Amino acid sequence: MGRNKKTYFVVISSLVSIGCLFFGWQIFSQASAGKKEVAVKTEETTTSKVTVSEGIKELSSSKKEKKKTEETASSELVELEETSTTVENITTEPIKVDKQTEPSIEETTTIAVEEKAVEPDVKEEVAVSYTPNTIGINGIFQSFLSLGSEKDLDVIQSYIDGGNIVTTISSFNPHDNQTTYFGGHNPGIMGFMSDNLAMGAVVTVVDGSGTPYRYQASDYAMVDVYGKSTLGTIGMSAIDLFVSGSFRESIAIQYCVSGSESMIMWYLTPLF
Repeated sequence: MGRNKKTYFVVISSLVSIGCLFFGWQIFSQASAGKKEVAVKTEETTTSKVTVSEGIKELSSSKKEKKKTEETASSELVELEETSTTVENITTEPIKVDKQTEPSIEETTTIAVEEKAVEPDVKEEVAVSYTPNTIGINGIFQSFLSLGSEKDLDVIQSYIDGGNIVTTISSFNPHDNQTTYFGGHNPGIMGFMSDNLAMGAVVTVVDGSGTPYRYQASDYAMVDVYGKSTLGTIGMSAIDLFVSGSFRESIAIQYCVSGSESMIMWYLTPLF
């Protein structure tokens, strides 16, 4: 009986040991599984933390890159505005060119104008050379023959009949304060006067030295052979003017009216 108890005890102990081992293995397995699960969860948590951390880092990096991009864009905009301002400044400010090395077009034009300014003007009037002892109107001149203070009508008429323009009363002197009489035939040598002389017309008389003097027609009278018609501006008859002059600086021009027996006497006053 004692042996059986001992055997029973051994069996029971064995069974208990086996049971303890089983339960111990179960607990160990559960603990290991728990540890593994905890490890997995820890790993997942760590991974999640890492993912979140990386997301935070990526978000932070994205914000930094966005901020950097905005700063870069702002900087580029400022640079663009500065460049635009610089371009405007360059456009509005005159370009300074070294005159000694590269003259501008405007300077070249100015130089050309200055060079042209020193050239003689092609439109400049050429000095007119007058023939001494001539009388003219509208550029047509004829010579005259001076008879001085000759009063003999036959002598005067003979020279006129010779085809001359004669002067009498006095020899032409633009400063003697006296009338100089010019007479000639028309038709004939005085035809150029008959064609051009009118009130206000200008007649040029050239003295013996070739100096021209201008006179303007201010009065006239139609006269017959007796010359009694009066010149209103001086209050003298044509015959009195022919004999004694007006005692004023002037000239008188007389010629026949074409197709008529009448004559015309013009009175001209100086323009100098």
